[in-house]
Amino acid sequence: MEKVVILMSTYNGSKYLKEQLDSLINLKKDNFEIFIRIRDDGSRDNTQEILQEYCNNFKNIEWYQGENLGPAHSFLELLSRENNYEYYAFCDQDDVWENTKIIKAIEKIRKYSNKPTLYFSAVNLVDKQLNFLSKREPLMKITFENSYILNPVVGCTLVFNDKLKIDFEKMKISGEIGMHDSFIYRMAQSTDANIIYDENAYIKYRQHENNVLGINSKKTIKQYFNYLMKPRKKVIANVARLILEAYNYSLSDYKRNTLKEISNLLDKKNIRAKLKIIFSKRFNSGNFKQDLKFKYDVLFNRR
Repeated sequence: MEKVVILMSTYNGSKYLKEQLDSLINLKKDNFEIFIRIRDDGSRDNTQEILQEYCNNFKNIEWYQGENLGPAHSFLELLSRENNYEYYAFCDQDDVWENTKIIKAIEKIRKYSNKPTLYFSAVNLVDKQLNFLSKREPLMKITFENSYILNPVVGCTLVFNDKLKIDFEKMKISGEIGMHDSFIYRMAQSTDANIIYDENAYIKYRQHENNVLGINSKKTIKQYFNYLMKPRKKVIANVARLILEAYNYSLSDYKRNTLKEISNLLDKKNIRAKLKIIFSKRFNSGNFKQDLKFKYDVLFNRR
């Protein structure tokens, strides 16, 4: 029987954690087993007590406490520890999953059992009380180049197969990588994995004041000003470098050369590299606002 592991990183998440865990326990299964593995990132509320309670009551749930790494590295450490599953899924601590979420993902991934495959979907945005707000879908076309402009993936929808997990294990992570979902997605896009987008939503993606990364449909002038002034770490340039180091000779010529162009942004003084990307027609998502932000970030060493 196939095995699916759901990976969750928790941090001071006691307020909504039980609702999420209950939704995972009630997931429908279809010729597969579901396991839940949780890494706590050093919670100081009663998150750990809740985790232990569920671990005592359900044999398929295990958790451990690690040092505080932040969500991205916490998830990736958890992923690195888990093996021998056919499917892997990321899960946030404060949402609620529909009971068909995993079934729907695996139905689509199974069609590509011989190739690394990544699945993600739309989400239903809800408020703190789970009242529906809107449906969230990608803001641009799902392409290799656009993955370096903006990550379209909501991480809690990600499900991928063991072959993509093997690809991940080739990576030697160092430096800034952004969030775990964007890192995995960019790796998949760069290495020609199958990318499956499901326009249906199977997650109630809760928006509240403690979201690490929520989705705000409207931004104030102050927020835009803060974006322009706030220093940003050179994430995509470093991710491109890491992918080149891991997969250089297995990449297509086009993707290898494009990743080299992006990784050249690590050199802050390389004006030619900046201008080459800013004026390239390849980095054009069709979303004027996102493209403008991307070009601004490249020019001012923020990518």
